[in-house]
Amino acid sequence: MSQKRYAYLIGANGPRTERLVKLKYAEKDAQRLAEALLTPHCSFTKAEATTAENPQPTLAGLNRFIKQCEPSDLLLVHFSLRSRRSWTWRPAYSAL
Repeated sequence: MSQKRYAYLIGANGPRTERLVKLKYAEKDAQRLAEALLTPHCSFTKAEATTAENPQPTLAGLNRFIKQCEPSDLLLVHFSLRSRRSWTWRPAYSAL
């Protein structure tokens, strides 16, 4: 069985608040990285960029995405965002 390469790229420019300036390039960075991973040099089978508005839909999208992966495949998950204390990473799935 040959290994396939998958990438799920999350970009979040974040909200503008009185204490934070909204990021300019996080979402675009995720999209451009997805495009780069699909080039022949990187040979990813699939690379999907998404915009994170809040955790629940983002994690649901990740869970749907990983279902196409086999145990021998490579799964790259990339976050391009500003850290917020209200975001707590808790995988909603077990190891592949």
